[in-house]
Amino acid sequence: MRPEDFPYNKERIGANGEAIKGPSVIALGSGDFVVAAVGNVNPAGVRPLHVFGDHGRELSLITSYLQKKVTIGRADSNNVVSPIRSVSFRHAEITREQNEWRVSDIGSLNGTFMEEIEVIPADGEVVHIPRGEVRFIPSLDSEDVDVDIQLGSVNGKLVEHEGDKFLTVNGKNYPLILNMPHHVGRSKIQSSEKDIDRGKKRNNIIIVDESIDDSHVILIPLSEGVIILDQDSREGTRVKVTPHDTVESRDVFTVDKHEIATMDEESARWWKELGK
Repeated sequence: MRPEDFPYNKERIGANGEAIKGPSVIALGSGDFVVAAVGNVNPAGVRPLHVFGDHGRELSLITSYLQKKVTIGRADSNNVVSPIRSVSFRHAEITREQNEWRVSDIGSLNGTFMEEIEVIPADGEVVHIPRGEVRFIPSLDSEDVDVDIQLGSVNGKLVEHEGDKFLTVNGKNYPLILNMPHHVGRSKIQSSEKDIDRGKKRNNIIIVDESIDDSHVILIPLSEGVIILDQDSREGTRVKVTPHDTVESRDVFTVDKHEIATMDEESARWWKELGK
């Protein structure tokens, strides 16, 4: 979902606010957006809030357990700061009322809009995530589903084992740390035009292939699943979620009329150890 789409599919959020019930994109006018999600109630009885701000590919993370308010805007005093000029100095805020988080507009010029992130269906369909859009996979339980992901022409899997999440590509397993944004790209240092003013940004996961952009995708693992943010990549990101009870063969899947082998020998051995 692109931020410029929001004024056409939802009314502006007012000062009274709107509850965040699932992973949601909060658009700040038509110039920028943040992603917010609520977690499960922790042992202290508090439902945490996760806020990820994608500002010129500078991703900031706030995991708030005790904090009761998160402010968003262009001023440096905000918890989540956006450099986009169409965002007001004090644009929006997310507040906790008991165990409910609500997003409110606090007098911004261009308004605040909210839409829940589209969930990738678990039916074996290949879902193409267009450039710059966001999707959410609600579960990676390796006993229930296979999650295949394609970045450019490189194919891998998103898996979960004993509560830990991994991105598996070319036989290598990249741990996905809970609540941490993982930048995936072709080189260690991103070199997009948007990075010139802020200095170079570093990727967490490096996959060397000419079909992958310097800054291709961001994966954000939560306890309930994984948020996927395509970073305006040239070819986008493709994901396929397949329930095990309908799978006849998990060795090959089809994307855009190309049969792609998803496992090499090392990956196959690793999956066998997981009881596949």
